Amino acid sequence: AAAAAATASRVPLRMAVAVTAAAARNVKRPAVFEEENDDSADEADTGDRHGTGVQQQERVSQRPRLTPEALEQQGLALNVAEDFVRAAGCFSRAAAEYSHPHDIARVLELKAQSLLGAGDDFGAIRAAEECLVHRPGWESGLLVLGRAQMNFGEVELAIGNLRRVAQAMPDDANVQADYKESQRLLVELDALRRRAAEAGEVPPTRLILRRP
Repeated sequence: AAAAAATASRVPLRMAVAVTAAAARNVKRPAVFEEENDDSADEADTGDRHGTGVQQQERVSQRPRLTPEALEQQGLALNVAEDFVRAAGCFSRAAAEYSHPHDIARVLELKAQSLLGAGDDFGAIRAAEECLVHRPGWESGLLVLGRAQMNFGEVELAIGNLRRVAQAMPDDANVQADYKESQRLLVELDALRRRAAEAGEVPPTRLILRRP
């Protein structure tokens, strides 16, 4: 049976993507950025300019393979452009290429932020959980996981993760605000549960946040 959920009318949680945008202000676009992403245009015009389909495939195969660092920089640039889905794809590819656990965790945390920006809260949860496999207890991973869980309505799980980050970062106003927001949402969820119980209805297990 599907889990019951209650709907709350509120502005969605502030996304963590703003951090990515700030970090990417001085990021240079990789030299292959435009070429890497113009496949659709190339495929639409393979006659006079690029010859046969076989020649087109050969031309693409001769492109330099992007390093994980270049893929990460490309993802940051796409996040700034608010192309969050493609950014998440770049971070996924970078994670597959990196070998050090902290590097993998870093780009998976960025992927989770991109998915939050794209409105894929469940996908963001999965990316953040994978991030924490490679770097357990990392505050940035816990923060984006808590934010994604709060957006997905898993308030009680979010509180646990945000509490840990709030304790580790007592001077960060944004972190403290997110933790307080999770506490407020839990009070709201508990109130909805009590009303459902009084009415003989199935109590909600999640608090679904309406998006504008």
